[in-house]
Order: sequence, then C-alpha cells, then structure tokens
Amino acid sequence: MTSICFTVPGPIQPWQRARSNGKFKFTARETVMYQNHVKHCAADAMGNMPLFDGPIVATYVFIFPVPDSWPKWKKEAARRGRLVHDKKPDTDNLVKTIKDACEGIVFTNDCRVYSDSASKWFNNGSGVHTVVTFRLEEDKIGTGAKKSDYDALFD
Repeated sequence: MTSICFTVPGPIQPWQRARSNGKFKFTARETVMYQNHVKHCAADAMGNMPLFDGPIVATYVFIFPVPDSWPKWKKEAARRGRLVHDKKPDTDNLVKTIKDACEGIVFTNDCRVYSDSASKWFNNGSGVHTVVTFRLEEDKIGTGAKKSDYDALFD
C-alpha cells in the first residue's frame, strides 16, 4: 500500500470563497499563501514518488491553539483531549484547502479521494499544525476502470 504522511506547521487557514473587486474574482491572499505552504510540505513528502492516480483514503488532523483567555480548567480539559474543537472554522473548509493544494502534487485529481476523515483538536503543547495522510488503495479500482483492469487486479 502506497501512502504519505506530512505535517504542515504553523497557523491553519481554511478555504475562503473567491472574492471580487467588481471586475475580477480572486482567491484571498491568505488562502493562496497557506496553499503554497501546504504544496511545499506535500512535495517534500512525495519526493520522487509518482502522483497517486487511483482510489485514495485521506486523513486530516488539525491541531489548534488553546486560547489564553480560557479559564485554567478549560485549558486543561482541552490539552487532555476531553474538550473538542467544535467551533469555526468548518472542517470541510479546512479539508478543501488541503485537497486543492495537493492536486497535481500528491494526486492527479482530488476527486480520486473517495474517503475523507478529518478531526479538529486543541494542542497539548506541541504547537499548531496539520497532519495529513493520503493512502492509495491499490486493492480497489475507480469507476473509470475497464473490465480488464478489474480482471488484472482480482484474478
């Protein structure tokens, strides 16, 4: 089974809708900068591996800072994993930023990801970061497969 795992250190930036200045639509600068950071981390993890071009399982773990303004009991509960991050940003916007950045770096098209698992947590002193794992499912085929692909894999 072919897989990669990489960490994206630093503050997490969710995907934002394209903005407009009246004449042109553009992607928010923060989103572009974060996606470039993700691309660099993903490219380092890929090394010389070919792009994944098959069914892919993706796992994302987003680690957020514990707010300084919280009372001591709440900070401790968050650090122990008993208090989950169930506020904004939305998990699907976080995942979209990562998947869009990894297209052409890790996989041929983000539609190849058939299973996503994402979670948001507070840090336990290890800093703010995102851990991403992509696994190519070599024992499965996609809907674009031919009978000969199926026969070659399962006979």
